[in-house]
Amino acid sequence: MGPAAASATAPALDSDPGLEATLLSYSDLKYRDAFWPNRKYEDSCDRLALRAFLPPTGDRLIEVGAGFGRLADEYAGYREVVLLDASQTLLQAARERLGDEPRFTIIAGDAYRLPFPDASFDAAVCVRVMQHFEDPRAVIRELSRVVRPGGVLVLEAANKRNLKAILAYLLHRQRWSPFSSGSQPYEDIFLVPYRGRGVLSRPSAARVPATTAASWWTASTTFLHAPRDVRAWLNAAGFKIEGTRSVGLFRLPFLTSNLPARMLVGLERLQQPSLAHLTPGPSIFVKAVRLQDSSVARVDRIRGGED
Repeated sequence: MGPAAASATAPALDSDPGLEATLLSYSDLKYRDAFWPNRKYEDSCDRLALRAFLPPTGDRLIEVGAGFGRLADEYAGYREVVLLDASQTLLQAARERLGDEPRFTIIAGDAYRLPFPDASFDAAVCVRVMQHFEDPRAVIRELSRVVRPGGVLVLEAANKRNLKAILAYLLHRQRWSPFSSGSQPYEDIFLVPYRGRGVLSRPSAARVPATTAASWWTASTTFLHAPRDVRAWLNAAGFKIEGTRSVGLFRLPFLTSNLPARMLVGLERLQQPSLAHLTPGPSIFVKAVRLQDSSVARVDRIRGGED
């Protein structure tokens, strides 16, 4: 399938009450033009983890939440690549970026109801998407459905148990525990304080003109997820976890503003593998392999107490 085969599947807003508000954050190109241009370090961190976990070659790959195709060049070894997103604006930017490259199908769709048969793909990638779902289990089940047995999913999630959140908790600058289960709405505790309640919150993106160098882009719904929850969700959906990486280890404003991105990326390359299980970074990447159907059935029996 090439770009001409792309269809327009309207995302099911009834699946997620917060989806409509989230989509408004992607109704223009600020995510591409205001968020990413000054984030060379963060972009490189994502790519380091993706390259470590994604098989370099394969037949069919899908990226769910592909946006404007930021990571599309990482899929050169795949015969056919599907880029799926719910934002028509970002998908049009992806079409403009990739041109008539026949390997790519660019399609609008709903992560809760992927428009593909079971076991359609050798690999799936889902990066900077889980943060938009308070409960991502239904999305992970859909990813499991479309990945063939033995296929690989590379999944990224915003990390609730990151070092910055741990320090803020220990210093009594936030109330929620980064060590607990459950998803947590995002608050940047090192930004503007709301003194009346003793908590800190991020300034509204609407307060800063998008044309300024320091402009904010922020999604209207962002959730941090506990690493143990992410692992449990993947296991329950029939995946076996084969690797974890902690990503964005040096993503602190005073570092990214004052040190060259190349230096930070070099440090990241050294530390990502060694700090994987400690998960101190703001993001976690997981490599998960889809189990054979018989293995999935055995996992279900074990959970049900039959073994």
